[in-house]
Amino acid sequence: MRREPRWARELRDGGHPWLLVGPQRGNHAAGLPDLAEGNDVRPLVDGRAYLAALAEALGRAGGGARVLFAGWRADADELLQDGGPTLAEALVAAVERGALVRGLVWRSHPRALGYSAEANRELARAVTAAGGRVLLDHRVRPVGSHHQKFVVVAGADGAEDVAFLGGLDTARSRRDGPAHDGDRQTRRFSARFGPTPAWHDVQLRLTGPAVRDVETVFRQRWADPTRLTRWPWHTLPDRVRGLPRAADPLPAPGPAPAPVGSRTVQLLRTYPRRRPAYPFAPQ
Repeated sequence: MRREPRWARELRDGGHPWLLVGPQRGNHAAGLPDLAEGNDVRPLVDGRAYLAALAEALGRAGGGARVLFAGWRADADELLQDGGPTLAEALVAAVERGALVRGLVWRSHPRALGYSAEANRELARAVTAAGGRVLLDHRVRPVGSHHQKFVVVAGADGAEDVAFLGGLDTARSRRDGPAHDGDRQTRRFSARFGPTPAWHDVQLRLTGPAVRDVETVFRQRWADPTRLTRWPWHTLPDRVRGLPRAADPLPAPGPAPAPVGSRTVQLLRTYPRRRPAYPFAPQ
């Protein structure tokens, strides 16, 4: 008699009726478990709460730690909390304490077009010059972008591993709070929004076994063998600026964090059909 698959049994028994399991995920190469149980999940509403929590986590990262992040936009001078540090200062300090710092930020388009190529490049330059490595990632479809926004801070033993993921970039204008008086470090918006436009969004603070799944998402993108950009005119400026042109090998992940709570977490991602295909999303 053929044994019933676990995912089918869970659906029948009502164990996880709100999650996609087994073939429902539609991606045989996802490289992620269907779900992770035993997590603690805390919403951090608005950028002020998120960036303060991120500053605290980065401040603990020292020898043996891994700091892995991805973003659409990242401003080197964005304050994580009143009085600092800035994003670049926090990442560079982690490098100087012995942490491995690796990042993926979208290559983006020029500021003149309303985008963040210069800002992303400056963060990549600052962290790379300190001994980290941040790639300007343009492994996308034409006129596409990378829009994932997450940070993983993982220690050698998994005991204090934490991930932040959601809708907030580590960027200017994001550090708003409950009063929605805006971020003093703003960027250009329509005048009708005032001098410091409000920005309402949320990031999750995640601890427990699912942190390792977030790290896997980073590792998959980091190891993508496709060239960072298909445009030859990016090559010389990157070399002149001392920016890395390829990923380096990452150390093996540490042990998965132990269960710390009662929340079940499933990671779902949306990737386009790209040529060449993403190894982790070939369809």
